[in-house]
Amino acid sequence: MLGKFLIVEALSYIFDLRPLATIHYREFLRTTLLLGLLIPVVLLLLLSLNAYWPYVVKIANGFVLVLLTVTVLRVARTLHQHTSLLNLHLFAYLCATEILPLAVLLKLIVFTYPD
Repeated sequence: MLGKFLIVEALSYIFDLRPLATIHYREFLRTTLLLGLLIPVVLLLLLSLNAYWPYVVKIANGFVLVLLTVTVLRVARTLHQHTSLLNLHLFAYLCATEILPLAVLLKLIVFTYPD
């Protein structure tokens, strides 16, 4: 969470969108905490059923994919309510703070395990 805060602050300074940094980080935290309520259940299923039912790994990966995608969409919607996403600086800021980390996390978490 501290790393995300530092990334948001640094990139908001670079893209000259400092007023949106706190809104962005608060929405990120709100979404992460809201959707994070389901993570212990998914991890319990993954850890307890992994040996007996290998398909549960795909379900857990799908859940992580949905969680990360919903977080990006909610942050984009919240930022769009404050300023238009047609602004090239805001779109580039959103890609740098949300889409690139999402791509890295998806590669590391979801697409690491081959079928």
